[in-house]
Amino acid sequence: MMYLPILMVILLTAKGGAMSRATRYSVPILVFLLMTVSSNGSKADNTLSIKENKPSSYTVVKGDTLWGISGMYLENPEMWSYLWQVNPDVTNPNLIHPGDKLHLSWRYGQPNLKTKPTVKLSPRVRVIKRQPTPVIDEGIVLPYLESLLLLNKNKVAKSSRVLGASSGLKLLSQQALLYVSGHQTHKAWGLYRIVNEFTRDEQVMVAVKKIASATLAISDEEFSGLVVDDLRQEILVDDIALPFVEEQQEVVDIALTPKPAPFGLETHILGAFDDVHFAANGQVVVIDRGRDDGLTKGSHFSLFNQGAKVIAKSSASEHLQLAIQNKIILPDSRIGHLMVIQAYESISLAVVMGSISQVSKETQLQASTAAEIKSLSNFNSAESKRP
Repeated sequence: MMYLPILMVILLTAKGGAMSRATRYSVPILVFLLMTVSSNGSKADNTLSIKENKPSSYTVVKGDTLWGISGMYLENPEMWSYLWQVNPDVTNPNLIHPGDKLHLSWRYGQPNLKTKPTVKLSPRVRVIKRQPTPVIDEGIVLPYLESLLLLNKNKVAKSSRVLGASSGLKLLSQQALLYVSGHQTHKAWGLYRIVNEFTRDEQVMVAVKKIASATLAISDEEFSGLVVDDLRQEILVDDIALPFVEEQQEVVDIALTPKPAPFGLETHILGAFDDVHFAANGQVVVIDRGRDDGLTKGSHFSLFNQGAKVIAKSSASEHLQLAIQNKIILPDSRIGHLMVIQAYESISLAVVMGSISQVSKETQLQASTAAEIKSLSNFNSAESKRP
């Protein structure tokens, strides 16, 4: 029997009445305790190692992520997400906020990492809602969620379209006044271009990519005028115009935590979002499973290239000839990871991470286990091709 270190997370709530008996505040305290559990196996994959050059204290700043913070203390920072899954007592791990100060101390030979926010007492108490620290840098994920949408083909057919500009130019630029079809009343608009189509079970979803933002300036019976505010790409006649109200319906929480996809779920890549044959590290692909299949944001897969058959010339050795006769297929090779960033009913958007090879429709997917997720490279440090 041997003992394996497991890092447990415990949330404590401190209550006090510094101002009056009726005035109380709650302070989230995040305590990391290095504990031991017995195991009769060999060295486990989920062993945690504390860095020798760890800081004794650290103040959380805006832009920090849970993985980034844990990377200052753990040799394997990607285990941060795994810790939440193995601790059933933690219902909301995102209780670290900018301004909180982390202190590392030792008690009974075990490391304790605590966080206490700065509390300033004044004649009047004011409650300020603070944004929790995300698991993955929102600067990486947010551009995808703002720019890439999958729309039902019927919805696309009914959407307003760009008619053009009075100047007659085919390419429209920033601050240009352009016209869209129909009498419109919404103030804020997004302009999108169709880039691809994906089909599952005869349901067609259209991939659209945001190219500009605009504000309503003119509203007539048959058309409306929009002023372009933010231009990412030249606008073309027949591009799609969606009011901001519809855009908001597609927005999801950006605090993604990698989690195993449903075990045994057969999943395939339908293609790259941008209609290219190969997807590289940091690019988005569409997979043929969605919310109805149990996928949620953060669902995690491992990517594999299928093992090749053994082939050789007729003059090959007896060993090789025997392998060919037995139709031996070499093992599949793991090439990277895939994480869902937006789940629709029947299909999902997922981003390629840590890939050492190009990803295509032929790339195989397998639901990751909690132990496998720990091998995930920190997405914050990965090069990504943002939309």
